Amino acid sequence: MPTRFVQLFRARLSAALSFVEPTTNKRLGKCVGVYAFYDFDGEPIYVGQTTEDFGTRIGRHLRGQRSDAARVR
Repeated sequence: MPTRFVQLFRARLSAALSFVEPTTNKRLGKCVGVYAFYDFDGEPIYVGQTTEDFGTRIGRHLRGQRSDAARVR
């Protein structure tokens, strides 16, 4: 059973990826673009860009799966 923190994190991530932008009517999890991860102090620790769905890319980050050239080496 995941900890309470992990449960809350998963719920918030799911809600964010399910958010529908009213002007474009697109779900965030199916969009492409630039994203950032922040530490607990609000400082950016990683900025990335994706041409695949945010949901897919963020999921790979959280599972530790890599798709870049460094993984192949």
